[in-house]
Formats: sequence, C-alpha cells, structure tokens
Amino acid sequence: MMTRTSRFQTRYAKDEGRGRIEIRTAIPDRRSKSEITSSKCLVAPRLSNPRHGGGKPHGPGGGFSNCGLRPSFGFRTADFGLWRLAWGLIALTFTGGVMLAADSSADKARQALGVLQSGAPPQEKALACKRLAIYGGAEAVPALAPLLTDVQLASWARIALEVIPGPAADEALRNAMGQVHGRLLVGVINSIGVRRDRRALPGLASRLDDTDADVASAAAVALGRIGGDQAAQALTRALPGAPAGSRAALAQGCILCAEGLLADGQVAAAVRLYDTVRAADVPKPRRLEATRGAILARKAGGLQLLLETVRSPDKATFNLGLRTARELPGRVVTQALAAELESTDPGRQAPLLLALADRNDDAALPAVFQAARNGSKPLRLVAIGVLEKLENPPGVAVLLETLADRDTEVVNAAKTALLRLPAQLVDDQLVANLGQVNGGRRRALLELAGQRHVAAAVPQLLSAANDADPGVRAVAVIALGQMAGAGGWPAASDLLAQAKTALLRAASDSAPAIRAAGIDALGQIADSADLGTLIDLLAKSSSTDAAAVEVALASVCRRSPDKTACAHSLLGGFADSRPATKCSLLRVLGTAGTASALDAVRSHLASQDATVRDTAVRVLADWPDASALSGLLEVFRTTSNPTHRFLALRGCVRLLEPGSQPVQGMIRTYRELLAGAKDTDDRKVILSGLGNIPDPEALKLAAPLLEDAAVRAEAELAMLDVAAGIVGSAPNDAKAVLARLQTESSNPAVRARAGKLLNQIDRIEDFITAWQMSGPYTQAAAGGSLFDTAFSPETSDGKTSWRVLPAGTQAARPWMLDLLAALGGENRVGYARTWVYSEKPQAVRVEYGTDDGHKLWVNGKLIHQANRGGAAVPGDFKVEVQLRQGWNTVLLKVTQDTGPWEFCLRFRTPTGDRLEGLRVQSFPPDG
Repeated sequence: MMTRTSRFQTRYAKDEGRGRIEIRTAIPDRRSKSEITSSKCLVAPRLSNPRHGGGKPHGPGGGFSNCGLRPSFGFRTADFGLWRLAWGLIALTFTGGVMLAADSSADKARQALGVLQSGAPPQEKALACKRLAIYGGAEAVPALAPLLTDVQLASWARIALEVIPGPAADEALRNAMGQVHGRLLVGVINSIGVRRDRRALPGLASRLDDTDADVASAAAVALGRIGGDQAAQALTRALPGAPAGSRAALAQGCILCAEGLLADGQVAAAVRLYDTVRAADVPKPRRLEATRGAILARKAGGLQLLLETVRSPDKATFNLGLRTARELPGRVVTQALAAELESTDPGRQAPLLLALADRNDDAALPAVFQAARNGSKPLRLVAIGVLEKLENPPGVAVLLETLADRDTEVVNAAKTALLRLPAQLVDDQLVANLGQVNGGRRRALLELAGQRHVAAAVPQLLSAANDADPGVRAVAVIALGQMAGAGGWPAASDLLAQAKTALLRAASDSAPAIRAAGIDALGQIADSADLGTLIDLLAKSSSTDAAAVEVALASVCRRSPDKTACAHSLLGGFADSRPATKCSLLRVLGTAGTASALDAVRSHLASQDATVRDTAVRVLADWPDASALSGLLEVFRTTSNPTHRFLALRGCVRLLEPGSQPVQGMIRTYRELLAGAKDTDDRKVILSGLGNIPDPEALKLAAPLLEDAAVRAEAELAMLDVAAGIVGSAPNDAKAVLARLQTESSNPAVRARAGKLLNQIDRIEDFITAWQMSGPYTQAAAGGSLFDTAFSPETSDGKTSWRVLPAGTQAARPWMLDLLAALGGENRVGYARTWVYSEKPQAVRVEYGTDDGHKLWVNGKLIHQANRGGAAVPGDFKVEVQLRQGWNTVLLKVTQDTGPWEFCLRFRTPTGDRLEGLRVQSFPPDG
C-alpha cells in the first residue's frame, strides 16, 4: 500500500458547557516513526512514564498511544495517587476551572497564561496549553517556549505552538532545537515541519547526519514538508550515504518535497527527486511510492514507465501499476493499456481489465467488448461484470450476443447482468433481438423477457407458446406466467384472451413440463370468470396435473375480491364429479371461506366416499375463521373415527383464538372439550389453547389437571399463562394460583416465572393492564391529520381487527403498555380497548398518561383529548367520569410521532384514593 502524503490539517472543537476541548490533526494512513506529530489531546491528560520525553509515543517525537493521537504525562503512583489524580481531573472537567467562566477569547487566553505562570500542578498546565491552542496568540509564546524543555509538558506546549500564528512561535521552536535532545528534539522538529518554517531549513539540514537516527529521520520528514529547492538539495545530498536507520525517512522527505515542487509547477525538479529515490537503496515501499510519483509527474511521458510496472514480475510493482493506471490521464494511455491487455499473462488480464474499466474512458470499450466475446473464461466473466457497471447500449448489445454462448456459466452471468440493468437500456434491444434469433439464444431471450416482465414482448411470447420446438414452448409459457404473476400484464384485452388460449393449449400439451408450466401460468393470469374452464380442466386431468390445477384454482380464489362468486363457480363443479375432483374442490372452497362454501364442506362430512369424508374434515379443521367451530364440535361429538376426532379437536382449539368470540363462550367450549377428552394427547392439545384465555374460569378448568401426572407439566404452563394474562384484571385470582405454582411445581422455570409475576402484581398496583389493541393506522384522511382522522375503531364499522396487547413487557414499569414494541414504527396511530365492571353507578377519576397525543372514550363518549408530544407520565391527565352499573367500555387512541409510544391508565375515586371492587377484562363481555 502506498503512503498518503497529504499535508497536515488541524481543526478544533470545543464544548465549554461540558468542560471539553478537543484538537484533532489529520495524519497519514501509513507513517514512519518520524512522521507522527502531536495531534490530539482530551480534557483529562493521560499520564505516562516521564522517560518518554514529554509525550513521546510509539516512535520518535510524535504520535500518541497506540491510536497515534493522545499525548500524555507520567507521574508515579507514589507522587500522585491514581484516584486522587482522577478525581482532580474530573473536577476540572466539570467545573472547567475559572477559565470556563470567561466571557471572551482574550480573557480565556489571559487566564490560561496565568495558570502557566503559577505554581499549578502539571495537569492543570496541560489543560491551559490546550486552551491556548484555541484562544492564544503571540502573547502566549513566551510562556509556552520554556515548556519545550519540560519532559512532562513539552508535548502540550507544542500543541499550542503549532497553531499560534506569527513568527514568534516559529522562533521559539527554532531556538528549542539547540536546547533539547533525544525525543524532545524529535517532537520540536516535527512541530517545525507542521508549521513549514523555511527559516529552520539550515538547522534541519544540519540534523540529517545526526547520530540519533530518530532525530535525523524527523529532520528529513520536516524538510520534506517544508519543501522547496533548498530542502530538495539537502535531502538529495544526504540520501546516498545515509545510514539504514534514517534512509526510509530521507526517502519520505524527498517524496514529500517532490509533491510540493509538483504542486508549485516545478515538474522537472519533482521528477528528479522521484527518480533519485527510485535509484537509491531505500525500502521497497518508498521506491514504489516514488515510482508512482515519477509516472504521474511525467503525465503522458510516464506511459513507458507505467507499462514497465504492469509488466513487472514483482507482484507489489504490478499492483502499483494497476493503481497508477487508474490515475494517469489520457486517451493514449487508455489505448496503450488496452493493447497491453492482449499480450499480458492470462492470470493478470482480469485485474488489468478492471483497472482499464475504472478509467471511465470510452477508448477502453473495444477492449472490454473483445474480452467479453473472445477472452478466456475468467476474463469473460470479469468483462461481463464491467459491462453491467458501464450501463451503455453497446455493452447491452454485447451481453445479448453472449446469450448464444455454449458455456452455461458465461450465459448465466450475462443473464444476471441483463436482469440488473435498467429497462430503458435493455428492453427495446431485447424485443428487437427476439425477432431475429433462433435456437438457444431465442430461448434465453424469451426467459429474460419473462423475468424482466417486458410487456412489449408479449406478442413474441404468444407466438413462441405455439412453437414446434417443445423447449421454446416451455420457456414461453413460463415467461407468460411470470409476467402475469408480477402484475405487469399489458392492458390490451385481446392479448389477455390470446394468452389464456395459449396457456390452455399448453395445459393440454403432450410434454409434462409444458403442461405444468401452462397450468401454473393459468393460475397467475386467470380470474374468477375463468374458474369454469379450470374446473373442466381439473375434471379431465391426471392425478399429477390435477394437483397443479388445484393450486391454480386456489390462486385465482385468493386473488379474487369476490369470494362469493368464486364459491358459486366451485360449487357448480361438484355435480357428477369423481371423488378426486370433489376432494380438490373442497380444498379450494377452504380458500374461498364463504358461508356457502362452509355449508358445502359440512354437507360432505356425510359423504359415502371415505376419501371425500376425510377431506371435508381436514378442510373444516383448517377453516380460516371461527364460523367452522360449530361444525367441528359436531364432528368431535359424533364421529367414531379417532383421526377425525383429533383433527376436529385441534381445529376447535385453533379457532378459539382470544378475541374470536366472548370469553364466556370460549370457556364453555373448552369445558365441553375437556369433558369429551379421551386420552393424554387430547388434554395436552386443550391445555395448549386454554393458556391463551385470560380469565379466572380458565384457571378453574386447568386446576384439576394438576393431579394428572401425564399432563401436569402442561397444566402448570397453561395456568401460568392464564395468570400472566389476568395480573391486571383479576390480581387476587392470579396471586392464588401463582403462589401455589411457586410452592408446589417441580419445574424451576415455572417457579421462577411465578415468583416474577407475583412481584409484578405488587408493582402494577391498580393500573389496568388487560387490553386489546388495533393498528397501526398510517394513512390520514385527505387534508387531515392522523390525530383527527377517525379510523375504524372509532366508527364501529365491524371491520376492526383486535388482538391482545402484551402487558408487563417493561420490568421496571410493568404497568406501562408498550405500543412501540407491539406495533412499531413512526408517524402512526394505535388503539387500545378494555372493559371495566362496576357493581354500581359511581363517579370515578381516570388517571392516565400517553406518549404521544391521545383521545379517550368511555362508553362511547369522548371524555378527553390532547394532541401533543411528550412522555407518558402516570396521572399526567386526570378526568372525572361516571361509570354505569355493569360493564363499561374504554377506548384509547394514541398517536405516535417518533421515539417511545406507550400509555398507562387506572381508575380511582374522585379524591384520588384506590378504588375497590372493579373488574377488568380485555374481551367483550357476553351480551
């Protein structure tokens, strides 16, 4: 990897409110020891061993810690206890000393100078140096200069001196070169290099032959940063005879100097410096970096040297050539690299082609096209990837040509590239080619037309669906189905009719693959008006094809908005049909899910054919809604077939979902199921559903099963789930069963969860945690807001879907209901509802909080609303309301902007005391 030699740039950030000051300096990606310079310090200086010379890190004179950014001091623990020191720095951080109270930059500078000139401890003086880096000027130099000889404070002083404008700081650093040695001298030299002080050139040049290799290296890099003819001459003279320890830094200095000369327009001088490094005995990375500079400095004249690098057997040199090939401008360069591509070693062709493509020069296109057409397989695959990125019409034409290739991997790569390219580049060319090609290329284009959903190719696909070649027919039929499935079918009704005719023909083709493709495509393109045709096809199909037709029928029914019409068409197919056809139609009726479809399925429970009877039971057990529950219960009560009985039981439990009907009705059904349970498997299935019913009666049903060793574990889990669901609505019932489980269960997990729920009950107090939720709703009415839009929970239109809102999800606040976790997202609305039973009419106070805005209804009456953001605080809103005797409905609408989305609510007496005697449930009461 080549060294980046961009000039150092320093920026500052301050946050006085938090007592923090930060100074950052950009540094090269790769640094020699002498390249690193003082670059960043945080508010609390980290202390290191004083032997490191005032902040000397991992290398002579610059960089800090292993991140290369943090200067630090060192004091032994005997001198400063670590805790004492840490607390002192924390105090400085938060108070900021008197300096943070200053009103102006001048005041801040004066106060910092006062600290430096006082007897303050070193860590405070370090902070003062940092502030002078931001607020100080020439007046600070006399106080900072003496610190350059201080082992503990030198790094901090240099941070300020590096950025203070004017000659005084330069002079202070130059003078220090004669006063310090070793690592402190390295740091001073680095700071001089950062400031680019030309008056320091003689002093730096004299240090190039210093016996301390670190000092010599730092001087070399500093000369390179300062640049100019004088620096170039000094570096050039020193490089040939330099000791090994400083030779890399001298080479780096030459390269930095060459960059500066090149930026100033002194091309010849820069080239000489680059060539000097190339010819010298220096580390390979420096020689490669110089080679790159020499090529780029020569511009077009560097072409020959560039070609030498890409021809080099050395891998590092070749990689350098690839990088530089992307940087050296000119059409002639592009053409030369393209010519080189043909003659270079096959193993190097692919990376060279990528470098050529990255030049973004149209002169490279012929080489890319040639590689895609006639290169080795690896090169062709790379070229195809390049053509995809180029996104130009000639490249698309080459990719389309490649579809005729015999190599499957190459063809697939071309297909993938064409699928990813935009429609305006590909589709017109694809359609034009379809009318001109045959064989494998035509099949590939037909396949591509289907995958890209090219509407203009439909006539070609219809023609191909009748082709004499079975392979072409199969591809065309599949493509037609893909287009229909993606919703991209052209609007022309005549084309649609032609397509259905072609697909029906394909569905009766002699080739099994074409029949399967045709039937599948019909399922994508047909609508409810075509059900009769599909039913006729079902009646005459073999068992294998009948399964595919059944899938097609189900697909049409799922997509059709008129389920009643679908069911009517399906019912018409039962007359005089064979048992296998009836079974298929019964399964599709389950997709329609209408009342007439359910009646038909139930009527076939008494079929004389065992297969039809079995299918009817299975369809009923999988029915999409609770309307099938009575039929399943009838099967459970009357059948003598154990399989059918178990299917009916499982179907009943599945349909007894919370919210599907009043809780009391579900309890009655579970009581009947338990009474009719025959064996352990029956009881396990029943318990798996009973745990979902948050009602004390569910506990009573499950409790006797604790005595049955075969299902005790399942009974415990069911009772635990029920108890978790009623901790807010029936806390006393929940406490009783949880205490029993905690004491008697042999399952540690059950005991632990029971204990956790008991603790949660105590913390929930009288907040209501039994709720159903609906949402999210995200589309406001035209011209309105989400807050003002009345969504279906407000309108009582019967179309609202409700589900249980999980409670106790926040360990610290189990009474807070979290809509964000349940519904997610931003800029939306959610609803929650519950029912509260009062033994008498009474005035109560509703205390609640919401995040964000809300509307609250009790018994259908809007009692309060607030359209504002903010956290959900218990009791933030207090509203008096009259409860009626019996059940009272509570509906809450909560809007969500961003951040948390939650609410909490409880009923209390008008004076704010706890209200006894209320019952709560999250499901509509009977009646």
